[in-house]
Amino acid sequence: MLSVVALVAVASFQTPAPIRGFPRSLVADEVRREQTARLVPHPDTLRAQLRALSAEPHEAGTERSRRVAEQILARFRAFGLDARIEQFDALMPRPVARTLELVAPERYTAQLQEPRCRRTPPRRRRPRSSPPSTPTRRTAT
Repeated sequence: MLSVVALVAVASFQTPAPIRGFPRSLVADEVRREQTARLVPHPDTLRAQLRALSAEPHEAGTERSRRVAEQILARFRAFGLDARIEQFDALMPRPVARTLELVAPERYTAQLQEPRCRRTPPRRRRPRSSPPSTPTRRTAT
């Protein structure tokens, strides 16, 4: 009985088990692709990365945007990818003031600020890195 188990174990290492829907000649390639797919990060890892990248606002053209791009670049390079950051000039118009008024049938001026959710931590406001309606550097990865 022990010799039969050992024989089955040795045979399984030599030839991959058949997979329904694949010709025997393509099974090894499919097994390799499935093993590669299993190396994709765990959802918890992805969730942690998303939280780290979105912890603070990073509007295009700001220093925070540049830091986020550099973090992503480092991850791509850690995966062995030949990656680089390219910069593009872009006009980023920003409003000087925001108002919303209803003038009829009665005059009403909206607050334009939503109430905070209980579980959402307050965001820190940062000064803008450039004045409104000026060309800024947009960072792309």
